[in-house]
Amino acid sequence: MKFTFSLRRSAIILIIGAMIIAIINVTAATHLTGQLKEYDTEAELTDISLTIANEFQYKTLQIQQSLTDASATGDRDAFKEAEQHFQNAEEYLNELNQLRPASKATFDDLSRKLKTYYDTGKQMAEAYINNERDAGNVLMKQPNTGFNARATELVMAMKHFITPIQDQSNAIKLKLHENTPRIRSVIILINALSILCLIVVLFVLGRILFKRLGAEPTEISTIANRIAKGNFKNTINLMPGDNDSVLAAISAMQTNLSNNMEIANKKAQEMLRITTALDSSSLNTRIADKDGNIIYLNKALINTLKQTQEEMRKKTPDFDAENLIGRSVGLFYDDPHAAVEGLKNLRDERQSPIVIGGRDYWLITNPIINAAGEQDGTVGQWIDKTEELIAQKEVSELVQAAAAGDLSHRINLQDKSGFFLTLAESVNQMVESTNGVINETIAALERIANGDMTQQIETQYQGTYELIKDNANLTMQRLTDIVSEIKAVTHATNVSATQIAAGNLDLSQRTEEQASSLEETAASMEQMAATVKQNADNARQANMMAA
Repeated sequence: MKFTFSLRRSAIILIIGAMIIAIINVTAATHLTGQLKEYDTEAELTDISLTIANEFQYKTLQIQQSLTDASATGDRDAFKEAEQHFQNAEEYLNELNQLRPASKATFDDLSRKLKTYYDTGKQMAEAYINNERDAGNVLMKQPNTGFNARATELVMAMKHFITPIQDQSNAIKLKLHENTPRIRSVIILINALSILCLIVVLFVLGRILFKRLGAEPTEISTIANRIAKGNFKNTINLMPGDNDSVLAAISAMQTNLSNNMEIANKKAQEMLRITTALDSSSLNTRIADKDGNIIYLNKALINTLKQTQEEMRKKTPDFDAENLIGRSVGLFYDDPHAAVEGLKNLRDERQSPIVIGGRDYWLITNPIINAAGEQDGTVGQWIDKTEELIAQKEVSELVQAAAAGDLSHRINLQDKSGFFLTLAESVNQMVESTNGVINETIAALERIANGDMTQQIETQYQGTYELIKDNANLTMQRLTDIVSEIKAVTHATNVSATQIAAGNLDLSQRTEEQASSLEETAASMEQMAATVKQNADNARQANMMAA
């Protein structure tokens, strides 16, 4: 039957061996216990003190790192981290004070220096964030009172505190080292036979344990510590066929952690890019979890809420645009409970108008669906329609007035910006141009009606307006030409009428002369007729006489 390594079995074997040794060594152990316990207690106290002191030093470094990050990036969240590290450092000082009450004066001095160091760092970071670089440099580098000087002062003070503890720890270790040979000699003499009996068992267990571990415990410990510190590039040499040892498990763990860390880093970078993109977007955006609690607001929305903060406080007195993370998104609605319940049940995009802080928004809300098809929260986009609606109303009123023939209306430009300012200026310019063309055309028509066609429209226009001006001027020119032609024809007609009148007078005179001639001719004809008649009568009488 193959022997399988088992901690329980090994423990039983070791317990039996320990019992044997304990029986043999009971007398020596009783004698040495008190002394070893005293050393052990002192060693434990010094180790705990050193550990806490090191943690304190680490927290002071984290304070410096957080305040330096705030100075460099302007991220005020770093102040919260610095405050947390400061509180932790004070807690460590309190623990050290309880462990070593005799050093209270030292701890009080450290506490004061820690507070001065922290306050100076905050002042420096505030100066850099407020673009007061010279003041920040002074607060950082000024001798004795600058942030760097305070840090050095705090480190030196802590070093003076730690050095005696380290000396004490070394002294205890020296005592142990000096007494170990004597204790070892006694134990060796008493336990020689017992140890000899256990050698075989320990040798067998050692081989099994080594095989189970896969390497020396120190090597495993070193690799594990490196992995714990984030180093996933350790070279791990496994024995042939080793698939189930601790070292094999650590190797597999390193591979998995490396892969997971790489995936996590990629996701973190993706999230950073997404967050940066959202913060850079001018579109107001918020994200809430599945319970309706706000987990993200981009900078554009925070700035928008700052503008309506006073109005929002009429409904919600504790409203703070910069401290909304963790609060319910329902605070923006008239019925918060119904709004949150509606968001929890949201499965598709929803669009709706909403009034928040006295401003009109078009709210577009989408659910965040995870890989399992469950809703993990919602994302909302707020499109501010206030200026658009105001501009729409003003443009509508102006157009309606223009349609009714009133071109005196103009859109107020004082409260406009961006697109709406451009739109208002363009509409005003269009109405102004139309009004100018119409007014000049009306003036030209009035001059024409009064018979004055000497003044043309001189203003320069574009497009259809220029065509209207040209046609109006052309009309006046044509009318001028027609009037000139009419005057010429009238003059010619007058000349012809004079000539006709003279001709008529001459014709009348000649007609009268011809009438006189005709009268004389008629008289001669009458005489001739009478003569002919007389001749005819004479001829009849002659014929009668002849018969």
